[in-house]
Amino acid sequence: MTIFKNSNHINKHLQEKWNALTIRELVENGQLEDKEFLEGNTADVICGVAPDGVYVGIVVGKEKDGVRIVVTGFEASKEYWESV
Repeated sequence: MTIFKNSNHINKHLQEKWNALTIRELVENGQLEDKEFLEGNTADVICGVAPDGVYVGIVVGKEKDGVRIVVTGFEASKEYWESV
């Protein structure tokens, strides 16, 4: 089981409905529909459809000892997340 921890950058989108904290909660509770895991060189993306139908994603650091650092998260199109 992966444990998620927040980075210092986590506050960037807090004023938005979908931010790293709210999206992280969806991921941890299995509420992100059509979830995709996109592997990058230095970080990965977890994205999918939120319960209200919008596409959201979080950028997470590579897993180390079962822990991933959540860098940021927000609402953006599937195409955006695939291009990160």
